[in-house]
Amino acid sequence: MKRTVLFLLLLFLLLSGCMFNATPVITDTPAPEPIATPSPAPTPEPTEEEIISAVEQAFLKHYEDELELYAGGSYESAHELAMSVKLFVALQNELKQSGERAYAKALLDCGGLSGGIMFELPTWKLLASLLYRLSGNEAKAALINNCALTTTITQEGVFTTVTMSGLDTITSALPREAAYGVRLSLYYLNTIYDEAGEEIPYEKYVFEEGYLSTLTDPLPKARIKDGWYNSRDKGVRKHTGTDIRSPEDTPILSCSDGEVTFIGSNEGAGNYVVVRDDYGFEYHYYHMVRLTDFISVGDRVSLGDVVGNVGNTGNSDANHLHLGVVSPAYTYINPYDVLKEVRILLKQAA
Repeated sequence: MKRTVLFLLLLFLLLSGCMFNATPVITDTPAPEPIATPSPAPTPEPTEEEIISAVEQAFLKHYEDELELYAGGSYESAHELAMSVKLFVALQNELKQSGERAYAKALLDCGGLSGGIMFELPTWKLLASLLYRLSGNEAKAALINNCALTTTITQEGVFTTVTMSGLDTITSALPREAAYGVRLSLYYLNTIYDEAGEEIPYEKYVFEEGYLSTLTDPLPKARIKDGWYNSRDKGVRKHTGTDIRSPEDTPILSCSDGEVTFIGSNEGAGNYVVVRDDYGFEYHYYHMVRLTDFISVGDRVSLGDVVGNVGNTGNSDANHLHLGVVSPAYTYINPYDVLKEVRILLKQAA
């Protein structure tokens, strides 16, 4: 019995020593490798060409949107056009102000660039003339196609200049009658209204010394009468020419050397011819008995050449020549003053 107890005690002590003296085995589980998140590719800086394209397209889009608001207007007469003067003044101002806003937003969209835009926008008078004489889409196309943008990028920012083509360039791309109508409207508005849309008094035109001696009388000995600014069409427009009574078919002589720029016919002028002289003045001959077919647009005519014959066509109630004179600045000049001086000079030279 004792031997059995001793054996069990020794066995217990032996087993206990193994347990207390054993070195535990620690297994290190490696941490999982972190999953690398790919860095986003850097956004490439816009090139100069992309910046220029962005700001210019932003302005042109704005320009077209603004014109769309006005292009649907219908102006059936010079009176309706004149009554809408303030509207076109507002349009010209709005094009500039909202254009600046559109440009600033475009710079912001390009990464907050700095810069500015300068305008040489069409005057309200040109806007009115185009929108009066052309359809909405034709007017918009004429304005947008003749709007030139020049953009430069410097250390200070992005700078754009907006300029418009001249009247000759704008109208050269239009159908001939439309071009002629646009020009007539612009001449009239330039003569009657200031830049704010207020009527202005006419001031006698002062020619350079010697110019009047280059001219001749279109209807020698015919009676001339000063009808400048007389009321026409029940007071809705002013008369911007001089009427010279003469028998039907009387030859009309060119007042100057120059180039034939228009030959045509319409409800107002009847059959007409326009000659621009070498100094930039235009001479308009209206109400001819027939459409002139012995000269053509682009031909040169000399002082005293026949350009047509007196008639009673268009807005006319008697055989006469309506003579119109337009300055190089696109304003009407009182032809009575011109003819009176020319006749004095011709008499002195005789």
